[in-house]
Parts: sequence; structure tokens; C-alpha cells
Amino acid sequence: MSERMFFPLDNNDGVNSLIADQFSDAPFFGLFDFETQTFIVIDNTAQHEKDDLTPIEKIVRAVNPTIVFVQCLGQNTIRLFEEHGIKIVKSQYKTVREVIDHHDELKELAKGCEEE
Repeated sequence: MSERMFFPLDNNDGVNSLIADQFSDAPFFGLFDFETQTFIVIDNTAQHEKDDLTPIEKIVRAVNPTIVFVQCLGQNTIRLFEEHGIKIVKSQYKTVREVIDHHDELKELAKGCEEE
């Protein structure tokens, strides 16, 4: 399976979209497939739906990412993604394009932001 990177986004401007500081409050999410070089943007409706799935489970079912890019993420959410075999990476890049262009330089997020 190819690498598929998932992003929390502040706006819907394709690969020029700005990456949201807060994962759960992002109005949009994006997914970049490195094999096909395609990028899609979806609305963040997870907090509005009522069912038995966690937001992480909804993400996994909907787009099956292999990597999640964040600016910051809590330890509990990191653990939930890791339970699904999803790697969490971060950097100070602000747009999807910057992250894609420098994806080989990204650092794995080892601990939650509240611990930094």
C-alpha cells in the first residue's frame, strides 16, 4: 500500500491549503496519496455525527491513512492513531505543498504537545 498522508486543514485550497493548528477543530481534512500524487479535501463532520465510532475510527474507515501530519496533538490521540498502525509526523511547515515537498524531512511525534 502506498503512503497516504492525512492533514487537518484551516481552508480548502487544494495543496495550498493551510494546515490547522488544532486537529479536532479543523474545518477540513486533506489526504495526499504519494503513489498517485492525488490530493482530496473533505469536510470535518466527525464531531457532528452521532454513532459508536471514535473520530479516529471514522478517519481510518473513510480514508485509511498511513501517516497523519500535525502541528500539535495530545498524547491520547497519538495513542489512538498508533493503535491503528498510523504514524504521526510534524514540522513547522504551514501548507500541504510544503509538507509534500519536504516529507522526507518530517519528524515523528513521540509525545503529546501538552508534554513538550
